Amino acid sequence: MDGIDINELARLAQLSQANIGPSEEDLKLKFLVPLLEALGHERGSLDFERTGKAGRPDVVIRRLGVVIDTKAYGNNLNDHLVQLGNYAVHEGAVIAVITNGEEIRLYSPLRGISFERSLLHSISQSEIAQERGIEVLSNFLSRKSLANGQANWHIDTRDKELREAYARLDELAEK
Repeated sequence: MDGIDINELARLAQLSQANIGPSEEDLKLKFLVPLLEALGHERGSLDFERTGKAGRPDVVIRRLGVVIDTKAYGNNLNDHLVQLGNYAVHEGAVIAVITNGEEIRLYSPLRGISFERSLLHSISQSEIAQERGIEVLSNFLSRKSLANGQANWHIDTRDKELREAYARLDELAEK
């Protein structure tokens, strides 16, 4: 993939909890930042712990519309979705990401559906260096895709797929 450091993704996919450490800060510095750099982002373009109306998201890529929250390795991400949703709304994010090192979730807020239903993709740590993981990360989080607007196209396409799936689920629930 153009501009993606596959070798770094493979290294990150192999990190254990002991390699990363016990805290959110460890996860941010030893896993998330290297992941973003492998996707073409420069450390200087990342805003860390910037105070906003909804609190302090761990990382904001402001001019590209991404807000990211990290949790300690293995932490239950479901417990933090309200917080991530608030960050996303107040930052005007196109993509909201949450990770605990074991899993990376990508959400697309501001779509007229509940934040929990706006989950675009979930990738396990072991998948980030596999074909599907590389494709998802490249399409939605790479600097190139975000900068040239391709990420928006991928978001819109995935949004339509999700809306159709939820509509079918709602129909089945009614029956």
